[in-house]
Amino acid sequence: VLLLAVALCSASTYPLVRPLPGSRPWRTRLDGRIVGGSAVSISQYPWQLYFTIGGYMCGASIISSTWALSAAHCVSGFSTSQMLLRAGTSTRGSGGTTHNIATGYMHSGYSGKDYDIAVVQVSNAFSFGTNVQAVGLASSEPGAGTSVTVTGWGTTSSGGSASNTLLGVTVQIIDRNTCNQAYGSITARMICAGVSG
Repeated sequence: VLLLAVALCSASTYPLVRPLPGSRPWRTRLDGRIVGGSAVSISQYPWQLYFTIGGYMCGASIISSTWALSAAHCVSGFSTSQMLLRAGTSTRGSGGTTHNIATGYMHSGYSGKDYDIAVVQVSNAFSFGTNVQAVGLASSEPGAGTSVTVTGWGTTSSGGSASNTLLGVTVQIIDRNTCNQAYGSITARMICAGVSG
């Protein structure tokens, strides 16, 4: 089974960003899974953030002392006042430090799947240490067959409960043509990763 793991954006004809509004209606559902994952420590992935949006959760990554990267599907339909980031903890919803969101932007081309990227700026800067660090951003797209690690507090099965402990799973980048045959509508702004089986 191939799993569509991460969607990223690249240059486009759209304006780069849309600001997140002050207030928007609530979304009905967010979903995320870490199938086949096992417990990992935040010190192994100190850029991983627990992101609560309204009554839902998502993941995000620290990219600087005041900015985090997430998915547009996590923030679309929510106001920044409904968002909270938690840094420096392996435990879902507790420990570490909390950070309110000052402002945020999602890609203006986001349409449900494509251009699924957003950035948020925290009101109080991240304090870097063993469990809180910025992720090193890649300079190029990883090639097919490259092993990558996906982390988060998602469910480990369809319909399951969210994990209380940070999980990680290693998957391989799948070439875009193979992924497109399995899922369709895979664009140049998406990365497909998964396992066979």
